[in-house]
Amino acid sequence: PISMSTTLPFAGEAFLKDPVPPDVISERPFFTAQLFFTIIVLVVVAPYLLSKLDQTQADDKEAFVSVKWLPRLNIIGILLSGYWILSTSNNYYSARSVFVAPLLSNDECQHLIQSSHETAQRNLKQFPDNDEFKQSPKGWRKERHGSYPTTDLNLVTDPFTKEDRMYLGTRLHARLSPLISRLYGIPPASIRANDMFVVRYDAHEGQQALSAHTDEAHVSFNILLNDDFEGGGTRFHNRWTGEYMDVFPPKGSVLLSNAVIRHEGLPTTRGTRYILVGFLQVDRRHTFTGMNTGLSLFSSLLSMPWVHVRCKQGIAAILQRQRLEQTKLTDAIMYQWFTGMSTLLQYVGDLWAPHRSYSLIHADNGTGYLAALDAAPTFGAIWFQGQRRVKKVDKVIDRHDPRELS
Repeated sequence: PISMSTTLPFAGEAFLKDPVPPDVISERPFFTAQLFFTIIVLVVVAPYLLSKLDQTQADDKEAFVSVKWLPRLNIIGILLSGYWILSTSNNYYSARSVFVAPLLSNDECQHLIQSSHETAQRNLKQFPDNDEFKQSPKGWRKERHGSYPTTDLNLVTDPFTKEDRMYLGTRLHARLSPLISRLYGIPPASIRANDMFVVRYDAHEGQQALSAHTDEAHVSFNILLNDDFEGGGTRFHNRWTGEYMDVFPPKGSVLLSNAVIRHEGLPTTRGTRYILVGFLQVDRRHTFTGMNTGLSLFSSLLSMPWVHVRCKQGIAAILQRQRLEQTKLTDAIMYQWFTGMSTLLQYVGDLWAPHRSYSLIHADNGTGYLAALDAAPTFGAIWFQGQRRVKKVDKVIDRHDPRELS
């Protein structure tokens, strides 16, 4: 794969159906020009003209207009700049949208399901006395996610083979990285999977559904691996209006969204439903090299979903320091700041951004779309190595238990 801090043209562009997603990268110079023009006019030009007008009326102290209009111009400038920022794709189009597109073939889906069953058998063989693994379904984890546990197997910490990860990683490099870059304007080098796992929902034993929650990531995805079941699907909630939308992607399709959208897994009523889930971090600096990933301000500090997640990570970091009794003098103030900003960004995002789902590729074009992506240069995201690295808000990287993975 090619590690890069810039994006390449999207190889699947010709297959996107109407309405075609906005070109996030191309629109940024336009918004930059709007911000620059607003600042120049309201901060430089207008005050200068007002001062000239004051000078012509110097004999009449009551006629000074700058005292009256400068504060108003400042407010107008702030509001207008905020509007331009909120109108960018990262804050409007993609902030609460859910995208569906083909990602894996039927054979590739079956390969991952079979690999998962083999991994579960390895768990059971290696830890025959583990109570968790002895529970049905045997060999699968049930307690790995504390607040919202799922019946799952992690691609890194559970004994998937190196070949299993290479098989999946090749397809994610070719197909998922460029799609994320196209929709969110995120360079592939900034994408790092912090958790990737196969989940199973069983109608009659084990877990049937998952209650409403948000994911601990910037962007999350799930890929449906089978269709021989009934029920299932994902429900996305608007916390402001109380409305929701249910999304049922076809087999092999990826469901992609910002992780701050509240969602739940609907009950599986017959059979077993398998999905591959990924929680993706979007880093401004590369986890291993420390180099700038090329992440734009529009996708980071000027993006409400990105800042929202960083605030949540700040809260988690402070709580972790409290548990370890390593608190800092500023923790109390920063905790209030992060909590307030997180709540504000959550509700502003739900109110401002439309909640919609988009099927990006027509069903008849799925094979050609995947072939076009496979033929293009691959992208250098971090799919497996970064799962054992925890990048905190203060940029300290926890390198506990490092592992060399392909």
